[in-house]
Amino acid sequence: VSWLPLFHDMGLIGFVVGPLFTNLACVFLPTASFVRAPRLWLDKIHEHRGTLTYAPNFAYALVAKRLKDREVEGLDLSCLRVAGCGAEPIQARALRDFAAKLAPAGFDPRAFLPSYGMAEATLAITFVPLREGLHTDENEAGKELVDCGHPFVGHEVAIIDESGARLGQRQIGQIVTRGPSVTKGYFQEPELTAQTFKPLPDDPEGAPWLHTGDLGYRVGDRLFICGRLKDIIIVRGRNYYPSDIEWSVSELPGVRRGNVVAFGVDTDGEEQLVVCCEGTGSEAAAIREATASCVSEQFGLNVHEVVVAALASLPRTSSGKPQRRKTRQMYLDGTLQRARVVQASVDVHGSLPKPEESA
Repeated sequence: VSWLPLFHDMGLIGFVVGPLFTNLACVFLPTASFVRAPRLWLDKIHEHRGTLTYAPNFAYALVAKRLKDREVEGLDLSCLRVAGCGAEPIQARALRDFAAKLAPAGFDPRAFLPSYGMAEATLAITFVPLREGLHTDENEAGKELVDCGHPFVGHEVAIIDESGARLGQRQIGQIVTRGPSVTKGYFQEPELTAQTFKPLPDDPEGAPWLHTGDLGYRVGDRLFICGRLKDIIIVRGRNYYPSDIEWSVSELPGVRRGNVVAFGVDTDGEEQLVVCCEGTGSEAAAIREATASCVSEQFGLNVHEVVVAALASLPRTSSGKPQRRKTRQMYLDGTLQRARVVQASVDVHGSLPKPEESA
């Protein structure tokens, strides 16, 4: 059962190409229908006795947040064997909240199947074994990270430093991978192909590795994702992962979960943190104050600026995820649409109220 858009690799490979090979029946519902009414996803699993579904982290968080306890009544999700999660950083809390909310409906937490993948790898790179469920680890910064499993048979995953040297256990570096499912390059993009697909120094005669641009580490053969290499925010020599900041701010009242973007900007030669989140103009002041307090308390960081953007204004990918680098560029260009509030005023002559906008 899937609501994933078919123009995105998770929907296309996972729920069209894959089922063609396995002769598996699929039930599709429009993506927009899920966004408007998240319970519809669960209704169709219940109705069609769905055994397998997949979604990004935000979808599980959205269901846990918006589903009322009374809406769980009458649902039977005991049929669901696989509840896959991928396509963006996976937050353990989101999956735990989903499992707790749907426990009365018979949802089995062992159905969770965290994974890691890329379009360049024809979707998945690592998978957690079936029925193993959610497991986590704590990184060097004390953050809880989700176990994304081990590579497919015949595929390799390594963690490397800036020079391309392989790193050891629990050492954070760039994730690289190679194997029969990985593409050989980008169509009519020789320069980008050369930058992204290259051998490692210790095996110059070997097949090129896909340099994913993602950061992570390994524990045994298990992979844990930390964030994007290019998106790291470095303040006074310390590394901060935007996804950690974004998730914390998303929990604040008035902030729409999944609609937060954090990035660094250069200010007088020093990197500073900017946080953009969607909200209404009437709540902008409260959101700015709460965001600054949240980031200070949880990360020990001062926010250079909190931008409350208009609802549905942050740029997104085809799968609906906010685009950090594009948001940052819009912020620098001054083209990011700020939330505004309409106030009414009456002049001394008693004329009709005149709309007046204020930031």
